[in-house]
Amino acid sequence: MLNVKTHIPVAVVAALVGLSIIACGCKTGPYTAKAVQPSPEDTESLVLLDKELVKTLSVQVQRAGFTSDGRLTAEANLRNLTKKTMSVQVQTVFKDAQGLSSGDETAWKTVILNPNAMETYQAAALNTRSERYTIRVRKAR
Repeated sequence: MLNVKTHIPVAVVAALVGLSIIACGCKTGPYTAKAVQPSPEDTESLVLLDKELVKTLSVQVQRAGFTSDGRLTAEANLRNLTKKTMSVQVQTVFKDAQGLSSGDETAWKTVILNPNAMETYQAAALNTRSERYTIRVRKAR
């Protein structure tokens, strides 16, 4: 019995794999964009960014208004539902009429909530282009 071993050079295998990818994988455009469901930040005026906050924090009152010079304001009463002191960070993203950021975001503000206590968070836009807003709440980092 004759034992014959065949060695195919690595360069030949790589060339064959490359050609098969090119032959099978190339399509010409145009391509359609994949439809994505809107994020809660696109549709809601207040979002909780950490799942644990759903059980430990409630929003009692939320409202919007305008300053005397026409800038949008946002306000929310945040209540700690636990028997422990809780720290959260809150930020407001101000948006134009189409829901796109107007380039105006507040810095993250740490709010300390005593047990079963409520604190009011307030923010005002820096420009008059803002017509909508989203208040974002996360656990303190």
